[in-house]
Amino acid sequence: MFIDLSFLMIWLLLPLFWGLLMKLAGLNLTKPNIPVTLIIFIYVFQYIGLPILYFQLDAYRFSEGVNDKVIVLNIFLFTSITITLMIFGYVVAKLHFGRLNWNKEYVDKTNITTSFAIFIFFTLSVSVLLLYITKLGVNNLAILSVVGLVDNSDSLALLRSSMGNNFSGRYHWYYLFMNKILIFISYIYYVMFLSGLKYSKVMFYMSLLAVLVSLTMATAKGPLINYLIGIFIINIIVSNEKIKIKKVFAFMVALIVILVMMYILFMNNSSVFSALWHVTSRITTGQIQPAYHYLEFFPYYQDFLLGRSFPNPAGILPFEHYRLTHELMAWHNPSQASRGVVGSMPTIYWGEMYANFGWLGVLVVPLIVGYVLYGINSVLFRFKKNMITISYFVWIIMHISSLSGTSLSNYFVDIYMVVTTIVFFILYFLNGSPRTYKYIEEK
Repeated sequence: MFIDLSFLMIWLLLPLFWGLLMKLAGLNLTKPNIPVTLIIFIYVFQYIGLPILYFQLDAYRFSEGVNDKVIVLNIFLFTSITITLMIFGYVVAKLHFGRLNWNKEYVDKTNITTSFAIFIFFTLSVSVLLLYITKLGVNNLAILSVVGLVDNSDSLALLRSSMGNNFSGRYHWYYLFMNKILIFISYIYYVMFLSGLKYSKVMFYMSLLAVLVSLTMATAKGPLINYLIGIFIINIIVSNEKIKIKKVFAFMVALIVILVMMYILFMNNSSVFSALWHVTSRITTGQIQPAYHYLEFFPYYQDFLLGRSFPNPAGILPFEHYRLTHELMAWHNPSQASRGVVGSMPTIYWGEMYANFGWLGVLVVPLIVGYVLYGINSVLFRFKKNMITISYFVWIIMHISSLSGTSLSNYFVDIYMVVTTIVFFILYFLNGSPRTYKYIEEK
């Protein structure tokens, strides 16, 4: 009883301490930026649901084997350490880079050359999406199978596996354009739409349609929600307003409604209440569960990896790459693995650091991550504020916020960030070119 009450008290009080540290770092929760958004993501998806798991209030997670209070306490400890050290990293970075402030005047226009380049990248992204669907085969699209538009005897898990982890081709190159670049371009069109530029409304809706197809064709739910969060952040930045509780609440209700509808459609939940329960479980405990299995697996079933889960491009380093998320999923769900389903079990980035270096990884890495992320944000705020930079900034926010549920090593050789950044610089310099072009004015 004493341990239970102590856990609850510390769980309740720690966020107040983090709030004080955030003030010390000069960070305001009402102003979107990379450090704040990542902390919010970790808090929502990796922290809020801990008491639910500790007191075994989620029957589904309990049936999945999440039933050891000691392991849940360790998750609580590691996540709390991670958040605390990250914020200390922000504090140190503030001393070096200064306060984060993007008060530059917003330029709400673009030139013909930039608009044409944006359209070219949009066309390329959509072409890659169509090529991917053609290569995969329409009959193998998970979403069409679920809604009964095609006849496919394969299970949903197998269809989703063949569309991603087990895709017969270089899936990451398809994913780069039909997901990452496409979303970046869609964000640009949305900023243009908010600014009232000619043809931007049509182009945004076209890009939105393409994004909806890309993000939902495998019946995934999270990517669409992340995209919509990015749209919400863009509204805040363009309007130059602080985040208001009323707007956040209304937006959250809208997201929950969308998720419930997707669960009913994709997961065959006939009841709204059943779908709502699944949504609640997924949000509060769904992303914590993988961390539980990481602590179960290492070092009892597998020795610490000592860096073997890190990228080893072309095998140039003297170790064999260990497919951490796939191995964990195969260990946790051997029945699916035996049927040829190549699953994945990512978790918050401290999970990979623990899998490689034990306690040391959890105690050292978050401070560095906090410092680096604050520095990246500081550099981005040195660019002038226009449609291209706002869109790229929000894209970076959402890309980095995935650290709340994915491995840090994904960012060591991050082809998605590299190529999207190249596209950003091309568009940025075209838009700021000293050469004279006719500008597309507001309506």
